Order: sequence, then structure tokens, then C-alpha cells
Amino acid sequence: MPSLAFAKTKTRRHVAVCVAIPDVADLAARLKPFEDVFDEIVVSSFSPIPGGKSRYTPDDHRRLVESCHAMAMSAVDCYGWRYTPECQAVLAAPAEIRRCIAHMVERCETSGSDGLVVDFEAWPPHTRFAFTDFIAQLSPELHRRGKTLSVAAYPANTAQRRERGQPFIDVHSIAPLADRFHVMTYDQFCPPSPYIGPTSTTPWARDGMQDMLTQAPGYKLLMGLPTYSVDWDVTDPTRSRQVNDAAHLEACETISPIGRGWCYYWDVGLIRYVDSDQHIHLIYVSDARSTRSQLQNVDQLDLAGIFFWVFNGREDPEIYRAVRSHFAR
Repeated sequence: MPSLAFAKTKTRRHVAVCVAIPDVADLAARLKPFEDVFDEIVVSSFSPIPGGKSRYTPDDHRRLVESCHAMAMSAVDCYGWRYTPECQAVLAAPAEIRRCIAHMVERCETSGSDGLVVDFEAWPPHTRFAFTDFIAQLSPELHRRGKTLSVAAYPANTAQRRERGQPFIDVHSIAPLADRFHVMTYDQFCPPSPYIGPTSTTPWARDGMQDMLTQAPGYKLLMGLPTYSVDWDVTDPTRSRQVNDAAHLEACETISPIGRGWCYYWDVGLIRYVDSDQHIHLIYVSDARSTRSQLQNVDQLDLAGIFFWVFNGREDPEIYRAVRSHFAR
């Protein structure tokens, strides 16, 4: 049976969503209402190091993949890896790199997953060649098994980039090796940043995707959209946090003197309220309205589609209904 990763999209664009619910049955039930929207489920997160901590046991992983396939959704595994001393030790030993790749591919095979996403972040600039070589070794191992390879990346223009100096991901060099790029156009402002602002704005995200188009073809680019908002405690910034809970937003909206306002040009919502400790809060809201604005970016730039970070079942379902409506064939 051909991999669902190569199936025709259910709407006009490819729609992927990252999941963060460990209970397989609960996750499947929450995905079911949107089985006509989601093409791909990104299963987070696994360790590339054999024996490393993973969210799902092998049996749960297999059941999750099977439940996704039953809803005609492909399932891909997401491997996160920060530049820790353990990571440094692996990169210094070619045999260890091959061992990690074999582990990732084997898990993909045994679970029945359709591919994987490499989400390595915060690596220093000098690892640029090592990362490119890692992808060059991983790509053919997956492709000869009919599996896909996606790479999570930030746009490399100065306004978007998180890393200082040269980015470690050379998008142009690995573009022929990757099937898709999951472009993280979110966390424009995020705690514990000393600056206060939205997690993503329409013009900021558009600039980032335009930059990515100079390095990789649009049919390989998925624009990352947030399902979460940022609740900034202006009085005590250390208490600021990301919020992926529609009920919390609605509660704050009811006590806000402006309700849910709208920031034109940025195209994000805004809730201003005072909490029980008399702290002033600003919530820059990611909701269906802001999502619809970002979907215009996808159409105007003719991108492959979108992916959401993150699906946990508490976010506003109107976000996904907006996608269904906007991308209807």
C-alpha cells in the first residue's frame, strides 16, 4: 500500500498538525472531527539517540500510527535535539551518527510511520557542515524505504533568525534532500523575552516565508502557525506564559475592558485585563481570525501548505474550521 504521505491533500493545501497528547485513544477522538482537514499528524517527540526519552512507548506509537491511517492521515515522527554535551559527543563520532540514523529509521519502520521530521534547534554555527552531512546520510535511508524527510527550520533573514551569526541549517544545500520544510513562523515574541508582543504577525510571517522561497521551492514549504497565544504579565514579566487554552482566553476576555480587540496590520487579537493580584496583562491572541489572515499568505505565496504547533485539544477548534473553510476545494 502506498504511503499516505503521497496521497492527494484533502483540501487545496497540505495541512499538518503537531500533537502533544500522550493518551492514544484520547488523541484519536480529538482528531476525528477534523479528519477531513488534516493530512499529516506530526508525532512529537522522540530522541534520536537509542534509548533516549520518548513521549510514546513502541506499542502506543504503533497504535497511534494505525489510528491516524484509519482516518486517512499520514503520521510522521518528530525528533528534537538540542546541542547538549551528549549531542556533541555523537557528532564527534561518525559511528554514533550512523547509529542514531539507524535507530530513527528502524523506529519509523516498526511503527509504520510514513516519515519523520528533524527538529534540531539551537545548534551553534560551526555545526553547519555536520548538520548538512547528517541530513545527507538520513535522506537516502528514508527514501529507499518510501518514507519522507522533513526539516524544521526558522527563516534565515535577520529579523526572523533566533541564532546569532550564521544559521546552522543550510536550507539551500539540503533542499534537494528534504521533502518538506516545516518553517517555524511563530515565537516572534515569546517568554522570557524582555520585549512584549505577539507570537506571530501576518507581515512578519510573510517576510520570513518570502526569504525561504529564495532557498527552497514553494512546493516543499509548510508555513508554521501557532494555536497558542502569549499572556504577558506586564507587572511581573517572569510570570508571562504561552497559553493554549481557549477557556482561559474566554475568561480573560469577559473581564477585559476592551474585550477581544484587533490589531490591524499585525492581524492579531488583543485582550487587556487585570488579574486578582492587580497585575496588568496583555494577551496577543492566536485565533480563527488571525489564522485566516495567515492563510492569505499561504495562497499569495503559493506555498505547499501549513502546519500547526500544537494540537492539544484545548485550543479553539474554530482555528481548524477556518482552515477547512478557507482551503475548501
